[in-house]
Amino acid sequence: MIGIAMRLQKDPSAYENPYFASGIINGIVATPALMTPPHPLILAGNADLEILSAIAKDLLDKGREVSGVVASRVLSDSFSAIWKKCTKCGIVTSMEQGVFQLTRLNTIKMSKGSLRVAEENDRNLLNRWGRSFQIDIYGKEKEAGLEAIKIVDKGLREKRIHLWTVGGNTVSMAASARPTMNGATVNFVYTPPEFRKNGYASSCVWALSEKLLRSDHSFCTLFTDLSNPTSNAIYKNIGYQQIDEFVMYKFL
Repeated sequence: MIGIAMRLQKDPSAYENPYFASGIINGIVATPALMTPPHPLILAGNADLEILSAIAKDLLDKGREVSGVVASRVLSDSFSAIWKKCTKCGIVTSMEQGVFQLTRLNTIKMSKGSLRVAEENDRNLLNRWGRSFQIDIYGKEKEAGLEAIKIVDKGLREKRIHLWTVGGNTVSMAASARPTMNGATVNFVYTPPEFRKNGYASSCVWALSEKLLRSDHSFCTLFTDLSNPTSNAIYKNIGYQQIDEFVMYKFL
């Protein structure tokens, strides 16, 4: 949430019509809420039902459409129940996510190759890979191409997308995102099927994480699909430790 807020502070046009709210208890922010449509509402902090009900009422009063919610399990479950009661919507589980943090890298067996920052002449490749990534993760085949183009465009402009290359061939990618005062997120990790099971993703994420830790960041974070044991094992081997579990619900 802080990374998204800082991005908006730097570039108010980064997201269209964002929503911010905060639940206050005894003068202290207890439950911040943030939404950047069409993405789901993000919640953090205290799962106070009175506060969550107030946030739901505020969204409804403002006529805001809410596609879903993502937060720690208790928060997601609590808000979803309130939203369903208010709107009579349907709810489906979109993804159960592991929240991982890295402060110190493990020594791993690196594959051949090296890390480089993606350049403009990589755009077509990144758009294809980005579309496949969106389909693999979210299954949204219709929207996948457009979403990938947006991500790639921003990533290239901000030099956040990194590629693992072997003998002149590009075989895997990963990106950094949502930097804060102390940390950054690693995301957009993808290896095409023909290059998998060679350790390229592990090497790419390890090298990017090292680069981030060597800069101004004291930690890296990433979010995983808990139903994918392969990716979770890769990140744990690198040194990422699970610190929370999020649930993303989609409202119908």
